[in-house]
Amino acid sequence: MGREEFEIIRSNILRIEASSEVKKLLRSLQSEFKKYFDVANGFVKRYYKENCRLPRQIDVYRILREDGVSSTIAFEVSRRVFEAWESYIELKKRGYKAKLPEFRNPLIILHNQQYRVYAVRENGEWVAERIEIRVNRKWVSLKVRGKIKWVPILDEGLVFYINFDRKLVYLRHCLTDNYLILGEYCLNKNKAEIFQKNNRWYFAFSVSLKIPTLQGKGVAGIDIGARNLIALIGVSDGGEVFSMLFKSGTLRAYWLKCEKLARRRQRIAYRCFWEAVKYAEKNNRVEEKECFRKYRRFLEKAGRFKRKAREVRKKAVNAMAKLVAEYLASRGVSKVFIGNSVCFAVSREDLIEEVVSKPTRELLRSFFAPRQIIKALQRHCEIRGIRVIEVNERGSSSYCPICGSRVEREHRGLLVCREHGGFNADLSAAYNILRKYSDMKLSEKELKKVLNNSRSFIYLIKEQKWVPKN
Repeated sequence: MGREEFEIIRSNILRIEASSEVKKLLRSLQSEFKKYFDVANGFVKRYYKENCRLPRQIDVYRILREDGVSSTIAFEVSRRVFEAWESYIELKKRGYKAKLPEFRNPLIILHNQQYRVYAVRENGEWVAERIEIRVNRKWVSLKVRGKIKWVPILDEGLVFYINFDRKLVYLRHCLTDNYLILGEYCLNKNKAEIFQKNNRWYFAFSVSLKIPTLQGKGVAGIDIGARNLIALIGVSDGGEVFSMLFKSGTLRAYWLKCEKLARRRQRIAYRCFWEAVKYAEKNNRVEEKECFRKYRRFLEKAGRFKRKAREVRKKAVNAMAKLVAEYLASRGVSKVFIGNSVCFAVSREDLIEEVVSKPTRELLRSFFAPRQIIKALQRHCEIRGIRVIEVNERGSSSYCPICGSRVEREHRGLLVCREHGGFNADLSAAYNILRKYSDMKLSEKELKKVLNNSRSFIYLIKEQKWVPKN
């Protein structure tokens, strides 16, 4: 018998080289989808205001279907609106300020019969040439660029789908040595999306892949935090216990530096703006233009620093996830449990203990991106045959990993039990997650060894790599 397989979904993102006519077409489609989102969002808003609870998703779906929206689009729109409202309610429950959900630049959603993808092989990789989308029963060709990283398993040759009831023939796919067409009835093809980001248009489509499960009985538990991005405890296929810590000190310091530089330039930009307003009142056009030029320049510089900080964090998270996935695969770990209850918001205590000023805490609040970490781990682990399971980790860092008794944490990052001493709180949380959701239990001797002697990593900003700390 073959190995057990599980299905994963991966997305390919291509950039659309949009001319003025293409932009006009895409904006018209976006305005049409904005109407769908506004209808669904307005219905949920009224229902929540009258009943103090959310309606059922099927009710929103029916409202959209009554307006003539297709089933695929109605399902996706209702799902996204519900996710936004659930996040809003969760934030309100936790006492955070939150704005009502709005959809200003919604996605253009296409189902699997509304698009085709054309690609050519270059240097052993599939490079996208163009796409075709179906608008008003006509195929419109759009030029794109980018590599298609994820391709479903296809038979070579020209393959069609025949609908005998309607006597119609549809293209499924065409595959040769150097050319590929993913047709409107391609196997394992899912919905696609067109979205706008930084004044550029992108096309994203997903494919389903079947991955054989990694052979091994090893398991691991992961806790995600702000001080330690990942705290991991696992048991290999051979029964060896290991632990890893990825510290965020250098990343937090770099993020704080970029945020401070961005804030400084924002203040200069606002000063220039109000100077321009004063000159406008005095009808001094020359000085007004000069101040507005400085205003735009300093705002652009502020945005550049913020983008740089986000790019560094993204590269660090991807490198960390790849390192973890490769290590787990080498140890024969086939299942990973990740705690995910921290994904809604970050409390002030989750930042840095030594920072007490409110402005600094606010600058670091947006540093912690747990969903980015979880998605990166899913990408790198699942493609290697490691199952990633998200679980609730609430309260996992408040219990002693040895005796299981509840402990009041007096110090951030440290869990102290009266009977068994002190342990790293994040590693204790990782073990509590592992113990709760699997049948793996360790002895007191093994636990103390692995909790007090973990393998720690820090990120070097200039070299852009993780290196062992000890």
